[in-house]
Amino acid sequence: MKKISKQKILEASIDVIKKCGYEKFSVRNIAKQLGCSTQPIYSEFGDKQELEKAVYQEAQKHHKKYAEQFAKNTDIMPYMAVGMGFVKFAKQEKQLFRFLYMQNKWSAENESFDYAKIIEKIKTTHNLSSKKAMALHGDMTIYAYGLAVLENLGMTNFSDEEILERFEAEFSALKTNLINK
Repeated sequence: MKKISKQKILEASIDVIKKCGYEKFSVRNIAKQLGCSTQPIYSEFGDKQELEKAVYQEAQKHHKKYAEQFAKNTDIMPYMAVGMGFVKFAKQEKQLFRFLYMQNKWSAENESFDYAKIIEKIKTTHNLSSKKAMALHGDMTIYAYGLAVLENLGMTNFSDEEILERFEAEFSALKTNLINK
């Protein structure tokens, strides 16, 4: 009997989510994707909750790889590249984005990016206090989430240039506001 690896199960799970959405995420549908019974899945993962958590972590890796690849292939400011990568991921990987960021199941565990490093970079690059750098990042995160959700749901369809212009304008306005406080 051919053993189905944990990684193959995770890949099939991601495929099910990407193709059909989280609503169709079931051990039966994953087994169907793999062409096997549910037994190998339950052998690797004790229950559906354990599988879901592992799939969430795998999806985070997928998003991080996507964001890093995007940032590597662009010449815009790294901070803006992360935001743009987030929005592009929402637009191009609709179902995976919804699973990661709109299901709110494990959002507290989402540690794809080093928050302290981001704050330090904003602080030093823009000569801001830690408090103001955290506030700026917090506001930009809200802005990025909003834009990403709008793009994900098809309510907007901005070009890369338009997204960048919006990020730069929002960043500048928020930074100016913080400096003037």
